[in-house]
Amino acid sequence: MLNTINPSAFAEILTKGLSFGTIILDRDYRITLWNEWMEKHSGIRERHIIGQNIFEKYPEIQERNKNKYITECMERQIPFLLSPLIHNHLIPLNIVKGTEDIRMIQNVRIYPLPDDEGNILGVLIIIMDLTEQVIHEKEVFRLTCLLDGIRNIDQLITRAESEDELLRGVCRTLVGHIGYMLSWVGLLDESDHIRVATFAWAEHEISESEITEHDLKDALEMVGNSFKIKGRPMVERIEEDMFSAPLYSEFATRTGYNSFCSLPIKIGDDFIGTLNIHSKEKNVFQEEELVLLEEVASDISFGIKTLREREKKRQAETELRESQKKMWLMIEQLTESRKAAEIANKAKSEFLANMGHEIRTPMNIILGMTDIVLGGELTSDQRDLLETVRGSADSLMELLNDILDLSTIEAGKLKMEETAFELEGFLASVIREMASDAHRKGLELACHFKFDVPLFISGYPERLRQILLNLMGNAIKFTKTGEVILKAEKETENLTDMMLHFSVTDTGIGIFPEQIAFIFDRFTQGDGSSTRRYGGIGLGTAISKQLVEMMGGQIWVESTPGRGSVFHFTIRAKQKHKPEPRPKYAELDGLILLIADDNDSSREILAEMVSRWNIIPIGAKNGQTALKKLKRIRAEGGYPDMVLLDADMPGTNGHELAEQLRMTNKTENMPVIFLTSSEDNYKHLSHQNLPGAVCLPKPVLPTALLKTMLAVRRDHQRHALTQKKNEIPQKQKTTMSGTEKKFRILVAEDNQFNQMLISVLLNKGGHEVVAVGDGKAAADAFVREQFDLIFMDIHMPDTDGLEATRIIRDKEKNTGSHIPIVAITADGEKNDLNKCAEAGMDSHIIKPFNYDNIFAAIERNLKLKT
Repeated sequence: MLNTINPSAFAEILTKGLSFGTIILDRDYRITLWNEWMEKHSGIRERHIIGQNIFEKYPEIQERNKNKYITECMERQIPFLLSPLIHNHLIPLNIVKGTEDIRMIQNVRIYPLPDDEGNILGVLIIIMDLTEQVIHEKEVFRLTCLLDGIRNIDQLITRAESEDELLRGVCRTLVGHIGYMLSWVGLLDESDHIRVATFAWAEHEISESEITEHDLKDALEMVGNSFKIKGRPMVERIEEDMFSAPLYSEFATRTGYNSFCSLPIKIGDDFIGTLNIHSKEKNVFQEEELVLLEEVASDISFGIKTLREREKKRQAETELRESQKKMWLMIEQLTESRKAAEIANKAKSEFLANMGHEIRTPMNIILGMTDIVLGGELTSDQRDLLETVRGSADSLMELLNDILDLSTIEAGKLKMEETAFELEGFLASVIREMASDAHRKGLELACHFKFDVPLFISGYPERLRQILLNLMGNAIKFTKTGEVILKAEKETENLTDMMLHFSVTDTGIGIFPEQIAFIFDRFTQGDGSSTRRYGGIGLGTAISKQLVEMMGGQIWVESTPGRGSVFHFTIRAKQKHKPEPRPKYAELDGLILLIADDNDSSREILAEMVSRWNIIPIGAKNGQTALKKLKRIRAEGGYPDMVLLDADMPGTNGHELAEQLRMTNKTENMPVIFLTSSEDNYKHLSHQNLPGAVCLPKPVLPTALLKTMLAVRRDHQRHALTQKKNEIPQKQKTTMSGTEKKFRILVAEDNQFNQMLISVLLNKGGHEVVAVGDGKAAADAFVREQFDLIFMDIHMPDTDGLEATRIIRDKEKNTGSHIPIVAITADGEKNDLNKCAEAGMDSHIIKPFNYDNIFAAIERNLKLKT
């Protein structure tokens, strides 16, 4: 080695291309070499520092007691390595990191420089920059710790039994395992204010009270900002935000933290709180770290959601168990109540059945005897009084039937027998049954049978009749003037069945809105005063509602007080026959029909009815309007082919108006069809000698009108001028009084009043009657004497009617004969009728019976016999 150091030559060799700092000191610790790297990082040119004592230039070397490494190396010729983990740096050098200058972390090596003889000439100092490496290693270490912490947190989430346990465990992991200074969670309370949920400190767990509201004021504000930015973490560094957050600096000074991070915690799109972390480090919460911390916040969200769902499930299970306990208790109570109700219901049913039998028997006698007396000669006052008795008795029977029906329905024992029937004819019979009541009050009664309704259906006609009679009866009862209209239309249809829609419209007193809600409740009417004024106890609508629902439909009402009501109901029915195209009638095609009717609804229904046959209707509200329209038609070169004339229009004589129309039309035999709701008018017009005119009773249905129009039109086309009137099928009373042949009849009835009633009715018909009081006497009489027919009450003491019939049928096996036996019963239930048939009875009549029932049974059974 050279005895002397040539600094310039040596420096030239060492400084070229080196990436570390090189300093050479002589024995007096003066700087003899300061390479370019040192110039760059110290900011001191070589010429300015050469010859200066290093300890004088950098006094902190001695202050930090690092000069000993240089002096010992010089004196003892021992090299030294200064680790950055311990010494950090020898000479304070800064480097630029991002946007800030930071102190360089140095790896310093000190070597002795001997000559050839071993004498120390000085020392060589090599300084290497390890800042990036150390920072990277720290970051890797921190992230590794963070990943380990996340794994611990994941395990914690699966183990935690409560939110408190979860949050405390997370905060403890972030501080104790990862190395943050402080971690806490802020959750929203029910009023959307942030509350501190839990804390964790580096040394111990602390409570909310250990950090004052003063400390957290700005922190909570920043947490609030974290909520506002919807999902992005907030990071603030105390050194940078010293002036904007003075409370931070105070809290930081007291606690020693330098950085703060707040990460939102969300469940779905709902923010529920924030994860807040304080660190002593200045340059933490970089991108990679934030990604991992966001994962922690996400894990917290999942854990809270899971715990809350678990808690909800637990509460639900608890509530379910409680509900089940209550349910089973309720079931036990209901079972006991049901048993008690069944016992009570059975007792009620038996009571009502017995009551029905006991009441029907005397009522039958009252009604029968009243009819007999009314059939004789009476003064006007006597007839009025008896008509009042008859009306009151009918009302009482109607009430009794309603009570029994309701009881049967409630007991679930109502028999529903499905059968096929012709709907239009059925409605016609219902209308005729109500017509006299409506016309007696001067009400217009009409039936609107829509074109799309099938003629034949399969359903429950007796129950449908019960509903219609009830609703129409109420409509007539509560309507003083105006009209009652029954409408039938098809609502929906599928391959198997259809929904039919019926409505009954009236112009009566109407119902107030608050009363509609309970109009279908039993024993309830819309207005209590209505009960007193119009009668009734409100059972009819309740029964109708239950019958409608049993037929798969609904019932409802629309009403305006003072203007009237519309009761709607639907039922499900089957179409009996495959629908066929409606036939066309060439005789009616294009026919001009003048309709004169003062009732708007009736006129519109008639117009719609005839339009389906391609008839052109022309309506007129009264006779004068009809004449004017006829004249106008004639003036235009046309003429009506037929007139449909309401004979009951006020101020109009139907016969004279028809003649005036014919004269105006200049056609003597122009067909005229009179419509009337008055029985007197019907009789009068039916006997008038008016060629080409017929009379129909109102209300008229499509089939009856069609048949009449076809008949009149065909007669007119054949120029038949003889009087022709349409025969309207009427319910013919069966009278045997005029029959030449008289019959010998046995009556078995334990009630003496019923015996008397039947005997009077049969004697009035000219028949011979033998009456007995029980079944045994009836069987004995059958053996002793000869009879043509037996009326047999099925409920009699000792031997009842069923047993007596069996005895008679057994005796007939020896003779080969068969006497008709007609059962008398107070109940038309299918079960009782089946028992009658099984015993051998031929038919039955139901109490209360009357003249018509008795003689219809005689005619039917004796015809069958012959």
